[in-house]
Amino acid sequence: MNFRTTYILFGILAAFLLLFGVALWLGPGEPPDEKLVLPSVKDPANPVQAGDIETVTIQRREPRDETITLVFDQEGKHWHMTQPYDLRVDDAAVSRLVDQLLTAQKETADTTSNLSDWKLNPDQATATVTLKKKGGDKEWWVRIGKEGPGVVYVTSSDRPKEALAVKKSSLENVFKGVNDLRSKELLAGGSFGQFNIDRVDVRGPKGEVLLKKAGEGRWRFEKPPYGEADYEESGARPPTADNKKVTTVKSLLNAVESIRVDSTDDFVAAHADDMSPYGLAGDKPETLRVEVRRHEGDDKTPTTQALLIGKKVEAKADKKPDDKTPDKKPEDKYYARLANEQAVVKVSADAVKPVLDFLDKPDVARNKDLVQIDQAKADAIDIKNQSGLLKLRRPDKATWQLYANNAKEPRKADYDAVQDLLKALDEKGQVKAFPDPGREAELGLNKKDPVTVSVWVDGLKKDEKKEEKPAEEAKDKKEEKKEEKKPEGPPALKDEKPTVKLTFGNTDKGVVHVLREVGGEKTVVDVPDTLLGRFEQTELAFLDRTLPSFSETAEVIKLVLARGGETYEVTRDKDSSGAVVWKINQPPALAGRTADTAKVDQVVATLRGLQATRLVAEKPAPDVLKKYGLEPPAIRAVVTVPGDDKKPKEWVYLIGGESEDKAGRYAKLGDRDLVFLTPADVAKTLQTDLASPKVFAFDPAKVKEIKLVGWKKVAGFTVTLDLARKPGDLAGWVVKNNLSDFNLDAKKVDELVNELSKLNAEQFVSFKAGPKPEYELGPAERTLQIEITVEGEKAPLTLALGKLDAGKKGYYAESSVLKGDVFLVAQDRFEKVVTGGLKYFSR
Repeated sequence: MNFRTTYILFGILAAFLLLFGVALWLGPGEPPDEKLVLPSVKDPANPVQAGDIETVTIQRREPRDETITLVFDQEGKHWHMTQPYDLRVDDAAVSRLVDQLLTAQKETADTTSNLSDWKLNPDQATATVTLKKKGGDKEWWVRIGKEGPGVVYVTSSDRPKEALAVKKSSLENVFKGVNDLRSKELLAGGSFGQFNIDRVDVRGPKGEVLLKKAGEGRWRFEKPPYGEADYEESGARPPTADNKKVTTVKSLLNAVESIRVDSTDDFVAAHADDMSPYGLAGDKPETLRVEVRRHEGDDKTPTTQALLIGKKVEAKADKKPDDKTPDKKPEDKYYARLANEQAVVKVSADAVKPVLDFLDKPDVARNKDLVQIDQAKADAIDIKNQSGLLKLRRPDKATWQLYANNAKEPRKADYDAVQDLLKALDEKGQVKAFPDPGREAELGLNKKDPVTVSVWVDGLKKDEKKEEKPAEEAKDKKEEKKEEKKPEGPPALKDEKPTVKLTFGNTDKGVVHVLREVGGEKTVVDVPDTLLGRFEQTELAFLDRTLPSFSETAEVIKLVLARGGETYEVTRDKDSSGAVVWKINQPPALAGRTADTAKVDQVVATLRGLQATRLVAEKPAPDVLKKYGLEPPAIRAVVTVPGDDKKPKEWVYLIGGESEDKAGRYAKLGDRDLVFLTPADVAKTLQTDLASPKVFAFDPAKVKEIKLVGWKKVAGFTVTLDLARKPGDLAGWVVKNNLSDFNLDAKKVDELVNELSKLNAEQFVSFKAGPKPEYELGPAERTLQIEITVEGEKAPLTLALGKLDAGKKGYYAESSVLKGDVFLVAQDRFEKVVTGGLKYFSR
């Protein structure tokens, strides 16, 4: 086969496929559903949906002669009725009606071709429904005639000569009357419900409340001039138990939208010419007028709706004596209508009451926040109090500076303290009441020198650096450049008028009266009086509390602690293995002893990280220092480290008396005049025993003999237990002294040896002074004496146990290693040995 033949065959195939496609396109298509009452609406070439219909007309003969015309508005948003009256309708009900007609299907039934048998001729039909398509003159009609068991007989524009049986339930909305199709909603609705409302105006005989939206989640009172309103409940003000009570803008909008028609029985008149009997004449109803303005979607033109609430519905007349019908509760309802409609309805009094109550006391929805500021953008605060004028400025996000009493140079402020100040101002829901502003003098708001606080948000001018021109940069290169003179005083403000200003007045029963000025609006509020205390403080409350200290990497070479009339001095040293140890130089009684490394390190770390919880005084007089327990100090600590010049540098810390609340201790650094409070636990750490608590430290495997003498209080006489380790048997012990029928428990001996090998004193009672009689450590009084013979030691190690101090849970003790020292050993470690006597060691 040559290429020419191939091309011809492919051409024939392509032509065949093209003809096949055209045939499919021009063919009859899928046949319409023969079961449909209106099969043409399902034409695959031009299907019709419920949304394509713009007009529905229902002409009825039964049960009453009427014509209902339902029209879908031109914007494609809602259905409304034009006949018999211009009325709003239930969009869902009408859409359902249209959908039922478009999808209605015939049932299997024996019918004759004579339409009159089924009351389907035009002059017989119960009703005729006509559907008109949008954008054209295409119409469909369905005529409804006789009813049968569960069915109704119809004919249609698509099948005008057929009588079709259709389930009555599938056309239920077609049989609904005018009131059944009407909307029961009044002010509710809109694409976004209450979220597209930006204005609500409530008027009644007692007054008017006008609220306007001021931003996302923010509303303001225009009438009365209350300022900010609460949109919804905040965490500071939990929701009320009565969920129908109006306390916020959101609950007001909910209440307004909840006023609706409860049932079709509440449609009073579809069109009333005289509204006087209902108390709804004109635009001034007898009970209430509620107007809302909303924006629908992208439409920038707002729409306004007003609901008028008129008279209360009168109770029905009493029954006649022979009337046997049950008693009915009188209606508790109001007559109502929308201002742009002539249709009168009844609404529940329970639904109207929350709005009436709110109109009576609208201040319940006033915003309870003292201020509303963006803390992150607040950059200037002025505090004026008895100590003077404090100016706090934030030149950058991470720094607050303090200018006190017209100072030219700033001092570093405590960032957290200032942020806590802003947080306290911005705390939600702290306004407790709104006193009458006419009582300013009585509330102390016009006194001569009140405490005032001014806050600026984004209030500082930003420095604009001028770009240097090449010519200017090159000019006078030979001349020595002069340093730019820094401006004196705080950074300049964009506007002298603060974002918010607070003037504090008198205190009364736990609250302080405050005049708040925001913009041109003044409001008097009551807030907890604890807030006033925050702004009565001096500059010390806002100064940076960071204390200078030696570096964590600095090698401390000496520590001196003077406390309780005695001085402890330890210096860094190394033992024979090269490990760092601390040697005690003072007091003389401990000279040459080893200090507890962990405790020395803890003291050093505490001093290095010393914190000021509150600044108390600057440059106090000697009598003030004495008052704080700093002249002389209760504790004087000196840490010596190598300085930058390698010479020793001393860091001196003075710890004084306790604060009134016992939570802190007064303190100061030796080279500074600033007195501050530091946590009380610091003093406890600095008063710890520095001497090493180690009593014994030996290898239990090297113990050759152990001898216990005592137990006089247990046995009534002195008892001796003399033990020796079996040669070559670390787990074996023999009794050296003559104890008949005594079966030794070697395991108990090993436990005691192990405990002694790492024995530490729980607390030192005295150094080098020897025991007092009350310690019961004399040869005749002591509870128990233990001698341990250790391989390599010249003499046995001894430990004497005396009286038990139950309060301190320890036995007084002394040892051959710490000669002259009296200390306490833990009760729980020796109690079984002491009280058990020989029995403790027997099997």
